[in-house]
Amino acid sequence: MGGTGNKLERTISLGGALFTLIGYVVGASIFVLVGPLAGDAGPALWLAYVLAAIPALFVCFTSAQMASILPVTGANYVAASRTLSPFWGFMMVWTLIVTTAVGQALLAYGFAEYLQYLLGDINIMLTALAIVAVFGILNYVGVQLSVAIQVIMVVEFIIALLIFGIGGLFTIDRTLMVPLMPNGFAAVMVVAVTAYFSYSGFMIIADMGGEIKKPSRNIPIALAVSLLMVLVMYTLVTVSLVGNMDWRVLGGLEAAVAKTSELFLPQWMAVIISFSALFAAATTIHAVILSSSRQVFALAQDRIWPEIFGKINRFKAPGNAVLFITLVSMVGILIGTSIQNYANVTVLGFMIIQILIGLSVWRIPRLMPENYARAPFKLNRFWRGFFCWGLVAISTVFLVIGIVTSFESTLIYFVCLLVGIGWYFYRKRTLSSKGVDLEMKLSGD
Repeated sequence: MGGTGNKLERTISLGGALFTLIGYVVGASIFVLVGPLAGDAGPALWLAYVLAAIPALFVCFTSAQMASILPVTGANYVAASRTLSPFWGFMMVWTLIVTTAVGQALLAYGFAEYLQYLLGDINIMLTALAIVAVFGILNYVGVQLSVAIQVIMVVEFIIALLIFGIGGLFTIDRTLMVPLMPNGFAAVMVVAVTAYFSYSGFMIIADMGGEIKKPSRNIPIALAVSLLMVLVMYTLVTVSLVGNMDWRVLGGLEAAVAKTSELFLPQWMAVIISFSALFAAATTIHAVILSSSRQVFALAQDRIWPEIFGKINRFKAPGNAVLFITLVSMVGILIGTSIQNYANVTVLGFMIIQILIGLSVWRIPRLMPENYARAPFKLNRFWRGFFCWGLVAISTVFLVIGIVTSFESTLIYFVCLLVGIGWYFYRKRTLSSKGVDLEMKLSGD
């Protein structure tokens, strides 16, 4: 990669990578979204979450291949800019920035709502802004401290989700499970698109390749273990949820997991589960800032983004990029909309990013043959095509469903993308006036 000459250090172990990834993927959505989604899908909520795991499986294989070939910071951007074009590399990061603004708001509001459940009346928006600011500061002062905190919180909420999911299996009322799909299979598919928010983010681990020890080995392992753990947890939680409380009642609950736990667990356990929701939201907020700032950092090193965001601070972190992502997240919170709208728009962004990742991984062996030859983990041509083009196809289907079901939100989202397109061509023209040919510069890296 070109740029300023700044380089991040490899300080994250396999365990740190695993817990960062699980902490990113398992956010407040499994605590906050499941209530409203149960009201739409009915007892088939668990089926919607299983269907939502299918694109996640394709993401994990393509991301494992990506990380093995390009074990660098901002690998997704690097691959897209070199194998597709600098424009599509930029659009991947710009899409991520817009998606971050929206997705962080859902997580921060989810954190605030569960804190309100525990403490009573609080200012939701101020609380949401405060939690983002806290993790922005932690990321600014270095990754090692923030990852250590991440590990502690992830362990706690994994234990709590397993207690809820397994404990609820012993008290299921089978009459609550029929009919399975009261609103039809089409409703289940629409819910699966929104539920994918709870799986989104597996690809972020590739962007941390420059800070993970032995990334070509550790990232594929972290992806495989984390996907299995997340799928098991989500299946247990959703089955126990609809098996213990009427789906129509769940549709009106915000703290659905905590309130349902009161039916079959001691009161003190319901309190612990609420704390788990706080930790789940916090770990994802942290991981979003961590990964998104690395994309901005990579973009700045290629001078597509202002070079000030490609600087390493005295704590050996991309400080300016961290501050930028933190401020973007706060803007998303200040917009204020429904939890489901935030989730729908965030999923749209991830689908666009996944399409670009699938195309990039497919083209890497031909356009970056030396990197591909050095990769210890390689999918053969058939399986690479299966997972890459499968990811493109599934993401396209989910994208179309999301556009049709959330047209107004989609329109606003695409206006934001147009702003990014305008910036790219402005920046390209500015660099050209200084004698820098962006396409030639990147193709020569």
